[in-house]
Amino acid sequence: MPTKGPDDMRLLFATGAAVLLAGLMVAALLLWATGGTAKPKETREFVAGSARQIALDLESGGPYFFPDPFGHDRGVWLALEHGQIVALQQHLAGDPSCAIKWRASVRSFVDCHDDKVRSNELDRYRTRIGQGSNTRGALLLNLTVVDPAPGRTPTTSATSTVTTAG
Repeated sequence: MPTKGPDDMRLLFATGAAVLLAGLMVAALLLWATGGTAKPKETREFVAGSARQIALDLESGGPYFFPDPFGHDRGVWLALEHGQIVALQQHLAGDPSCAIKWRASVRSFVDCHDDKVRSNELDRYRTRIGQGSNTRGALLLNLTVVDPAPGRTPTTSATSTVTTAG
């Protein structure tokens, strides 16, 4: 078995250093692009995606869960009601510990007790379709404003504002 000469060792060392440097550069670029380890900056509205594509996905596959992009506990169930996209809270009104799930086998939402829940019984976040040059046709979600479910009588004001520690 031939032994490695000094030139081979230098080449091996240089290659290893170059790979290590490239990896560190990629990691630094990813940290810079994502804002590091800090939580995403909270805004009043954010783009959830193309409203048209989301509606098509909901028609063909049913409701789906959209996690809170700000790292809080305000995940959203996107669903269709009368052909319109709605952003439903992930829990029962007044009970943040009772999570809602979509059960495809019964084509219904169910609560933490496995009881069926209609979408019109769930509070919802504000949505709108973007009209501006940067948001035209996009579904915009506002997780700071909660509207009461239309299928139940609200016990407080018609609209509540969610405040979170940031």
